[in-house]
Amino acid sequence: MHGTIKVTAKTAQCQNQNVGDIAASRFHPLIAGQGDQSEGFSFVYNLGGVGYNLQNHVLDTTFRTVVTGGLGWGGVYTQQTSHFAKIQVLAHATVTASTQLLVLKGKIQRPDDDPGGLACVIDFTATYVKEQ
Repeated sequence: MHGTIKVTAKTAQCQNQNVGDIAASRFHPLIAGQGDQSEGFSFVYNLGGVGYNLQNHVLDTTFRTVVTGGLGWGGVYTQQTSHFAKIQVLAHATVTASTQLLVLKGKIQRPDDDPGGLACVIDFTATYVKEQ
């Protein structure tokens, strides 16, 4: 699914995040029976991007540690385990192979390895449509 994601709030500890930032985004839902067993989404900027991936579980109302990585600075990277982010999704419909539209609302602790660490929390809202 593809769409946009917007930062709607942040804690004071965030040093590199801005309320109102909007980025292109892709969402990869975990759909039973489709083989790939991860769920995640990305922020895609003009000169780079960052992705968040949760293995073997759907994103839900529990803050879950996700693998974080991206591209920029001339290559692809994955964050060190000690720098992984945590994601909590507050609104997430069940996604099936026929889902056409999805709205995600949630929070990210330590987005894009922000120097504010886990005390840096952003709220986000994302909308996605299914590719045909």
